[in-house]
This record gives sequence, structure tokens and C-alpha cells, in this order.
Amino acid sequence: RKLSRGEVTLSIRVDSEYTEGELRVVEAKLGEGELPVLLTAHLCHPMPGANDNASGSALLLELAGALEKAVEKLRPRAELRMWWIPEFIGTLAMLEKTRLKPRAVVNLDMVGLASMGSTLTVTDTPGFAPSYLPLLAYYNLKSTLTKAYEGKAMAPPSLKATLGRYEWGSDHHVFAHMGTPAVLFITWPDPAYHTDQDAPDNISQEALRAMGVAAAATALQAALLDELSEQVERAVALMAESLIAGEKALLPESPYAQARVAHLARKYSMAVASVRGWSPRAQRILELAEPGTQHVKAPSDHTVYRRRLEAPLPAADISWRAPVEVLEKYLDKESLASVAAVAYSYVDGKRTAAEIALEVYAEGLVKDPATVVEALRDLHALGCIEPAPS
Repeated sequence: RKLSRGEVTLSIRVDSEYTEGELRVVEAKLGEGELPVLLTAHLCHPMPGANDNASGSALLLELAGALEKAVEKLRPRAELRMWWIPEFIGTLAMLEKTRLKPRAVVNLDMVGLASMGSTLTVTDTPGFAPSYLPLLAYYNLKSTLTKAYEGKAMAPPSLKATLGRYEWGSDHHVFAHMGTPAVLFITWPDPAYHTDQDAPDNISQEALRAMGVAAAATALQAALLDELSEQVERAVALMAESLIAGEKALLPESPYAQARVAHLARKYSMAVASVRGWSPRAQRILELAEPGTQHVKAPSDHTVYRRRLEAPLPAADISWRAPVEVLEKYLDKESLASVAAVAYSYVDGKRTAAEIALEVYAEGLVKDPATVVEALRDLHALGCIEPAPS
């Protein structure tokens, strides 16, 4: 009734306080050695979810038994360690407590859906910290599906694999932000995500099996990287060449297509080089960028920022920090918070705002590089970044 007479203003008072608490984390260790390979799955959630994330947590428990036998047989120099953790905050707290510096991280989050348009997905390596691990994981996932259905006309149509664009939204991002090779296994999209429809009936045993085999293979190869460096480098280079060729074939000729291919060639060459240094294979990948690239018009902001926080910036942090006028903008543009979270990880005290904008644009996260510059200015206003000393 009051709304019919005009605008109504509501005032709300929340009686709340901060208290000391604790987080319960389950940890398992297999084998011995320094710089462990870490496998993670998050346990926390506002409500129980079958895919998010009983699937990842249960699969990690299953892999622990399988990997125990593999470690006994193969004796890798690196320890395998597993964390079942509260998402993001649990990972950060464990890193603060243990000071662990893993050599590689495999994250399992929502790995059980093979219906409702969902795809078995490995997230791409980010341009701010290129590594071999995501391309190796994707190679393993594709190989798993191929070998599982050899001799059959085709794999079940519900099982499709893809290398998805880099996203910040799970625990792999904590490690990638710090420069550690990290990969996310996920089945996406999930229409039941964060709803009461995320039920056990949605879970596919075939999806769990495929993701589990690929994740276990990736973790073991990372633990045995010194012994398997030639094979791993070859697999990573093969995937890089295939992915770049696919982009060239599918994207219509445009400034974006050229920027995208150049971006992939740069980061994939560095991913190959992360296995055992710069090599002819890495050089060949770099040369896949077409000469005479038509550059996208870059924003004119040449500010060089540096981060004020050591930890990564979850998109949710923006809503906690932002005044109402900024928050409303981010609520209107749902993906803008995610863009800001990834752009924040590109901030290194060396790249200009314009350079970061072009990288995030070429990652496929925005249609206009100016959106990234806008996000960086907001992060500056919120106190997350500051201009670097000249």
C-alpha cells in the first residue's frame, strides 16, 4: 500500500558480532617427499548438495584408496596429500597454518553431473600464471574417455569433455594466484547449482569414474614429473597445438580472434616451458601466433597497480567491501565481480591497466577491455590495489 504512494525507504539494524572460531579440516598423506602434490575438495556449504560438493569430496576419498596402491608401487619422490576443506577460507587458513608449498594442486569441485547439458570440464591455465597442469589434465580426461569406449561406436552422448576458460570460483584459484600449478575438475553447467534440486539422483557414476581416473593420473604424473618430463611435455604441447588450431578454425577472422590466438600462443608456450624449461616445443607453440596480428584497441589507462593483499580476491569480497553505489553496479553486472577477481590476480606491479585489460579480454571473460579497466579502478577505490611506485 505504501509503495503505491511512492518510494519507500527501509532501515534495517543487524545485531551481529565477530567471534573466534575454528575450522575442521581432514588431511591424508601418502608416501614421503618434499613439495607434495595436493588434491583438494571442499566440504562446506549452506545446505547439503550432491554435486556441490559431495561428489568431489566422495571422489577424493575414493581416490585416496586407489592412489595409496599406486604410491606403494611407483614410489614417487613427491608426497601425495589430500585436504577436505571449507572452500577458500579453509584453504587459506591451512596454508597459513602449515606453510605448505605444493608442487601442484588438483581440485575436485562438482564432478558428478553428466546430464542437463553439463560437460566434464577442466579449467584452462590462467595467463597470469601459465602452467602445464591444466593441459595435462585435459589430455588425461580426453584419453580416459577414448580408452574407456574403445571398440564401441561412441561414448555415451552425455559424457563430453571440454577445456573451459579460466574461472576463479574454487580452491584452485588460491594456488594459481600464488603461482602454483593448479587445475579444477568440474562438471558444468549445473542447473541445480545452489538449489534444493542438487540431489543424489543427478549424479552419474560414469562421470565420477572418468573424472577420477583423469584426476588420479594427473596427480601421479605431477608427482613423477622428473621421471616423466619428456612424456608430459609432449602431451602438453600436443594439446596446445590442437587447442590453438581449433580456435583458428572456429573463430571468424576478427581483431578478437587474432588477440585470442596470440594470447593462447603466449601462455601455452610458457605452459610447455614450465615442464623442463624453454624448448623447441615451447618455441613452436609461440610461433603459432599469426604474424601481423591486428591489435584490439586498448584502453588508454597506463596506470601500473600493485596488490595490497597477499591472498587472492574472491568475487564475494567486493560485496563486503563496496559502498552501495559500487555494489549496485556489480549486482547489475553479474560477471563483473568475477572479472575483477581475475584481473586482481593479473596485477603484479609491472603490467599496466591497459595490458591487463587486453589479457582478460583475450581470456574470453569480457567483450570490451574497458570493462576490465573499470573493475581495476573500483578495486583501487576499495583499497585492494594501489598505484605502484614509479
